Amino acid sequence: MFGVHRKIKAWEQAGLISADQAASITDFERNRQKGRFAGGLMGLSLFAILVGVLMVIGANWNDIPDAAKLLVHAILNIGAVVAVWRFHARGMDVWREGAVLVLAGLTLTFMALVGQIYHLNGGAGGLLALWLIVISPFMVIYGRTMLTAIPWVLAFLGAIPVIMDQYLGDLPDIWMLFYSVAVALWLPLAMCADGFTRLFRTFRPVWAFVVMRAGFILLTFTGTMATMLWYVDRARELGTIARDSGMDYGAAYMVAVGVPLIALVGLAVHYALYNTRVDDKAFYRATVGYCALCVVSVLLPFLIPSPDSSFMAGLTFIAFWIGAGFYGHLTGAMRLVSLAVTLIGLRIYVIFLEAFAGLMTTGFGLIIAGVAMLGMIWGLRRANRYVRSLSHHNGEQS
Repeated sequence: MFGVHRKIKAWEQAGLISADQAASITDFERNRQKGRFAGGLMGLSLFAILVGVLMVIGANWNDIPDAAKLLVHAILNIGAVVAVWRFHARGMDVWREGAVLVLAGLTLTFMALVGQIYHLNGGAGGLLALWLIVISPFMVIYGRTMLTAIPWVLAFLGAIPVIMDQYLGDLPDIWMLFYSVAVALWLPLAMCADGFTRLFRTFRPVWAFVVMRAGFILLTFTGTMATMLWYVDRARELGTIARDSGMDYGAAYMVAVGVPLIALVGLAVHYALYNTRVDDKAFYRATVGYCALCVVSVLLPFLIPSPDSSFMAGLTFIAFWIGAGFYGHLTGAMRLVSLAVTLIGLRIYVIFLEAFAGLMTTGFGLIIAGVAMLGMIWGLRRANRYVRSLSHHNGEQS
């Protein structure tokens, strides 16, 4: 609230809003943030109770009959369902969200209990997949806030590698590469598209925001990590994967390159169909351009399978984050701008270490590195302030 209060005061002093408007905005923000502390404490209390129950049960697990385990767990699940329904009917939103989380956790442990008692042969991937199928509709219907949206997104993303390892682990290496790159690239693009869907934003605005934000974070992470592929001899690695998979090099190359190319085609089709329907065309074009930048960052190492090159790794990393910072500048995402400036500065320092590693073994080299880093920090701070002032100036003009 302190940060918002300072901004409101600054807006009032600049004449952007009147005193009455400032008071109304302050009251709105104060009322909107009511209950957060109590909600957080409630979440911690429920978590403590759940962990305590599990510890008590675990300490006496071998002495409890199987039928009693199933019966007690079923009663707990039914109680959680009733609690969700009652809290929803009474409009107790925070308690409903907490009960939904408890029900999701109890459903997972109940499935694991059934598998343990009846010695089912399914693995962790099958368990998580079934759990997500069962619990997701319930969480989407009764979950409204980040208290349920964030855990569901984290659970969904965490389950994907486990499911892939169980069901795709026996595939040839080339197809493992295909599915791994496809999930790393196509999934965040799909999450971004889902988050911007008008129906989703109308039905569950908080969930749409969380899904969209998670998609952008994953896409940015994928684009960043792709620049590290330049440290690997990709031609040799792809050749090894092709031989191990019983495939010729040309076919393996097309499989690897096909994933980002399909993503680029999908972006082009999306732009052709929807660019005339959006309200904020400038934001939409900048966002599609940033997504394309992330895809190109993944495409280039596969498109140019050359020997390892630390120079290209540094160059593509800096180019990628310049594009990310420019996107933040266009859309007003100043945290992204600051992050881009910081990462570019750190990457330049890494390039310096890579180029002059021999000097680092001497005290003279350490002195040079320290002085260079101080100068770099000073320059980056000035650049960061300049970009912020430029964004502020553009915002005033608009």
